[in-house]
Amino acid sequence: MLELWPLDTGRAFMAAQRACLAALEGRATADKARAAFIKAADEADVHIRSHEDPRKAAMRNPAKSQAWRKANKSALEAVEKSVTKIKAERERFFRKRRNSRNSHGSGLA
Repeated sequence: MLELWPLDTGRAFMAAQRACLAALEGRATADKARAAFIKAADEADVHIRSHEDPRKAAMRNPAKSQAWRKANKSALEAVEKSVTKIKAERERFFRKRRNSRNSHGSGLA
């Protein structure tokens, strides 16, 4: 936060710096510093990847999990459709190539 943070101003940024320093000095908890850091990240549009077990997150918010599964299923179906199309195009290409060789003769005995 001291050197590579996108914003060097902002209320959440300043609070996070104080909270992290206090936690390092033993005057605040790590949870308080973490909460302040997350607010500062949000303020600066910095993405924080969750370290929470996705199964626990799904149990906590089943509606969100269902929406994710539906979107994932749609994406998977689109990929499968594309793969099927590519396979069909590949098969047509090689069939056309074989037919072309057979009609012109390959010159092999």
